[in-house]
Amino acid sequence: MKQKIYPQGLDVDTLTKKLEETFRAQGYDVQSFEKDGDKYVQIKKGGLRTIVGMSQALTVHMHRNGATTTISLGQARWVDKAAVEAIGFLVFLPLMIPGAVGIYEEHQLPGKIWRVIDDFASSQGMSHSEERIIEAVHCPNCGVTNSSEAKFCSACGAALK
Repeated sequence: MKQKIYPQGLDVDTLTKKLEETFRAQGYDVQSFEKDGDKYVQIKKGGLRTIVGMSQALTVHMHRNGATTTISLGQARWVDKAAVEAIGFLVFLPLMIPGAVGIYEEHQLPGKIWRVIDDFASSQGMSHSEERIIEAVHCPNCGVTNSSEAKFCSACGAALK
């Protein structure tokens, strides 16, 4: 799980709107909310694509702490893709293609999100001061990846410990 730290002056409200606009224009379902002073943006593709293994879901978590803003991504597990591949191979070979495309698209999504965030920060004259990979834990309820330090899931709110 990647995490980047930006200066406190980063405008997270405008960044939230930028993420919503960018990914809605690309056909993603996007929702944002605030919880305990933190901002969250959830980005996913659903509908018929979910049935054929192309459902993607990432949560962008923006946390202001003192002089900095920490942004991290929680990625959904790919278990549904593996299941579709197995079913597709055994039952209906064409199902394997959308499942493979879903895996590829899901793999590309974090990089796309970080580019939007970094470009936005750069447009405000900022860049991240620190980047780190943190240990992750999967939510037992929805499968979303969360920081091992988190007590509750950033996507569904279920207890993690």
